[in-house]
Amino acid sequence: MGMAIIISHVKAKHHVRRANIIVKFQDLYVFMVEGNVNDVNVLNEVREKVRQLGRVWWALEASKAALFL
Repeated sequence: MGMAIIISHVKAKHHVRRANIIVKFQDLYVFMVEGNVNDVNVLNEVREKVRQLGRVWWALEASKAALFL
C-alpha cells in the first residue's frame, strides 16, 4: 500500500514552512484525506508501528503452530 502525496495548496509566502503545505494522502484505510506534512509524518510512524506489530503477531502465531507439529 503506497502513499500518494499530492500538493494541493501552498500559501503564498517566500518562506513557507513545510508544516503549512497542505497535501492529499491515503490514510491507513486507503481513504484520501488532506493534511499538512506533519500529519503525513505521523501517519508514516503509525503505519510503521502497525507493520512491526504485525510481524510480531505473525511470529507468535508461527511459534504456536510449531508446538502442534
